[in-house]
Amino acid sequence: MALKQPALLPGVAVYNRNSLREEDLQALKFTAPPRTASANEFYTMYAEFNAQRCYTRQSYTALTTHGAEDFDISDYFVKNEAQQIATPNYRYSILSDGQLRGASFGVLFHSLCEAYPFSPTQLQQLLQQENLSADDEHDYPAQFSAMLEETFSYPLIDDLCLRDLRERSLHELEFNLLIKDSHSLREQIADLLARYYGDTHPFTRSCRMLDKVEAGFLVGFIDLFFEYQGKYWILDYKTNTLTDYTHAKNHLAIESQLVESMADHHYYLQYLLYLVAVKRYLEQRLGLADATELLGGAVYFYVRGIFTEQLSSGDGIYLDTGCQNLVRELDLLFRGVSNAE
Repeated sequence: MALKQPALLPGVAVYNRNSLREEDLQALKFTAPPRTASANEFYTMYAEFNAQRCYTRQSYTALTTHGAEDFDISDYFVKNEAQQIATPNYRYSILSDGQLRGASFGVLFHSLCEAYPFSPTQLQQLLQQENLSADDEHDYPAQFSAMLEETFSYPLIDDLCLRDLRERSLHELEFNLLIKDSHSLREQIADLLARYYGDTHPFTRSCRMLDKVEAGFLVGFIDLFFEYQGKYWILDYKTNTLTDYTHAKNHLAIESQLVESMADHHYYLQYLLYLVAVKRYLEQRLGLADATELLGGAVYFYVRGIFTEQLSSGDGIYLDTGCQNLVRELDLLFRGVSNAE
């Protein structure tokens, strides 16, 4: 909350761990009160002391990057490309020259999508905050303005585009998912994926590579939560650089670069967790015992894909419209209930 809306939490200081100084660390250091010399006082004060392990609070990114040496706070929004890869030709020079790539482009574009629509003056102010302004080589305001217009008019489902969703969507829907018992949870999730996708599917194999799943609260922010034709959907923006952005209508397109990216970054698990949260949200708000039938599915929008020179209909879109029963079983798994029950 302090990262996203600092004005709401004036007493909270936010630090970038990569730029912390020694003085900052000393100022943050906790100084414990002096210990009491009386054993009787100690037992009186801590009579209710419980040595059981406390719950942790983790983000989806932390869940999928345990032990990764390249983990960075910017991964909250996008995953940095670990190496240079061959890329398609883009119609915008700010993407082609490589100056804006990985997290630098992803975080900026995500912020612009959140703020859209805006006036030319507002756009310039947002870009100036990132030290980007028109120069002899790049007209950043003009290029970003054109890119955002394309993004918000690009068909996602049927002819539905982001511009159509303004009145029936929530941005950055926050949720907390309780994981009561992490024992063997990763294996249970992988086994569940194997039943739906197959043991050799990229999603299943990727899930089995997860390090661990901690007990506690899993916190997440859904980029876009919206209703369409009586069903409820989630949408997530991705700015990953791929060699090919050919659309993938579902998980069966296993030769697709989009499916490979969904597996490599555990995005399949991200949207399944998001939909579990949406299912519970609908059940609570609408007073339903089971909201599975109200789930539409997930749209993962690889925005770079729509800026390529060789653009085909649907490129950049990964769409899953058939995951409802999987989400239902995953919800039961998190509740500690078997499907048989």
